Amino acid sequence: MSSSSPRSRSHSVLPTFHLRLRTWTTAFFAATAVASGILLAVACSESVAPQVDTGAVLGELTANVALPLAKAVGTEAEALRADVVAFESAPSDDALAKAQVSWRKARAAWRTNDAVAFGPVESKRLAPAMDFTPASADAIERAVTEGGADPAAFEALGSNAKGLHALEYLLFDDGGGRPEALA
Repeated sequence: MSSSSPRSRSHSVLPTFHLRLRTWTTAFFAATAVASGILLAVACSESVAPQVDTGAVLGELTANVALPLAKAVGTEAEALRADVVAFESAPSDDALAKAQVSWRKARAAWRTNDAVAFGPVESKRLAPAMDFTPASADAIERAVTEGGADPAAFEALGSNAKGLHALEYLLFDDGGGRPEALA
């Protein structure tokens, strides 16, 4: 075979190609490692990191986010309470529909507020008391039939028999509501 044949040329070019590829790959990864090291050093240097007053940030978060969200929960919960009391006093389809709308608004406000759960919501463990799932239909039915309006009996109920999901059980069903449960 002559040295000028295509086969011998490709065979002689192959080691050169592999050497170039290995050199290029090594250079690329070396350059990437150096660039990453420089970026890491710059990112971690004190001169680049901004000084943050965490107390001020938390104060702003509380004043501008947490408190307005908590107030919205209070407002919607009060509207829900008023609509449930109105429904209880004079059961009707309209009163039930109004209580259901209020429940949806209170639940939405609570879920939004749940994103910044700290303070009393966290320390008093209000989230499980307000939004425990799954609710227990049996426990809710027992509470309605046996507990009445006794605050001590209500306090003794488990989280699965009170809160938003218990109200949901009482206000909604496949037939559109349970007026007999609250009437």
